[in-house]
Amino acid sequence: MIWPLARSRAPAARDSSAHAGALLEPASIAETIDALLAAHSGSDRGVAVLSVCLGVLGAPDFDFDPRFEDAVQEAALVRLRAALRSSDRIGVLSRTELAVILPTVVGVEQAELAALKLLRAFEVSLPWNGAARRIQAGIGVAYAPGQGHPGATLVRYARSAAQVAKTKESAYHVFEAATDGDDTGSNDLEIELRRALQENELALHYQPQINLATGDAVGAEGLARWTMPGGRAVSPGVFVPLAERRGLMSSLTSWTLSSGLRQLSAFRAAGLDFTLGLNVSPINLAESDFPEMLAQSLAMWSVPADRITLEITESTPMHDADKVLPMLQRLKSVGVRLAIDDFGTGYSSLALLRQLPVDELKIDQQFVRGMLQSDASMQIVRTVLDLAQNFGLRTIAEGVEDEATLSALRELGCNQAQGYFISRPLDDAKLVAWFQARRHARRAGPL
Repeated sequence: MIWPLARSRAPAARDSSAHAGALLEPASIAETIDALLAAHSGSDRGVAVLSVCLGVLGAPDFDFDPRFEDAVQEAALVRLRAALRSSDRIGVLSRTELAVILPTVVGVEQAELAALKLLRAFEVSLPWNGAARRIQAGIGVAYAPGQGHPGATLVRYARSAAQVAKTKESAYHVFEAATDGDDTGSNDLEIELRRALQENELALHYQPQINLATGDAVGAEGLARWTMPGGRAVSPGVFVPLAERRGLMSSLTSWTLSSGLRQLSAFRAAGLDFTLGLNVSPINLAESDFPEMLAQSLAMWSVPADRITLEITESTPMHDADKVLPMLQRLKSVGVRLAIDDFGTGYSSLALLRQLPVDELKIDQQFVRGMLQSDASMQIVRTVLDLAQNFGLRTIAEGVEDEATLSALRELGCNQAQGYFISRPLDDAKLVAWFQARRHARRAGPL
């Protein structure tokens, strides 16, 4: 990629209000972030800042004039606004650098998905002086949970990450303190994670899934949890991306598969027969021996392959379809079920979706949670359900937090659901008790 360095010239004046669609001035960006972080205090949500550095293929920095820079920025703003949610904010850092604020994020992984979504939005050309000039973007990502870094620091981290992306000629880069210039203990956390994997300190919790037509408990999603000695809980939004960046993802996935299959075998021995969903990283799909490792693990624990669903984020096959599709076919031949996770947040084309050997679409919780308040979210949910029905795919709605949403999903024809209204993630003993209690207490109709 060829990106011009941001000029020191001040950007044109903009409305500095924080309403959706308005542009934030540099002075108000940090204040906006601080207010959002304060609102998340004590919750599992945080704020992400994306530094979007604009450039044009084949147009070095010294070729730019103010009119061209303004045209590039305006074209970029059109694309950003179309790709972002109404609650997201855009600020101007310079003529060639914009800041995107994602006000409600659970973990840096969601911020990375947003970065991928924005990068695809820049696959356009800008007519200029009789020629089509290809706009490009490099994105730096920084994330902080509630009571995290001050807003000004988060912006600095995002801009620093964007510079790393430029240097490495990569599409985006996530700020990591230990490697990007701020010593806040990521190296120490990596050491602790390696030790935790070796000593089996992690645990799987399980979020139940119900059949919306019958009310039966039919499955659960396995979610990795890590509590360090001393009681400090480390969010999956922190340790999973760390594992991906530090070469630990194979070990983490191996642990997850072994733990999940061992426990599922125990559940089946106790009379609980359900499908277990486990998340798979794009890194695992790049490992040629992954299907063989999976088959060996299934045989070791005597678990039928169709009782396992591997959940793959929607952006994964889009990012490298030529390599991912053959891997998915190999996994399908093992006999496991495949699901597209967080569906609706990526850019799956109908042609590609038709090629994917998948069984399920999991509707992203941001649409499910807002479907009764937002016509746009409701329409997305309807569209996904219609699409799944046309392709013969099962649908699972994530993030169901109230009875009204559950009823609406049932009426729309969604097959399954999970969320806090049904149950929070449970450890293995509590999951057994939950299943047994539901069996005894369930009424003739659905929940």
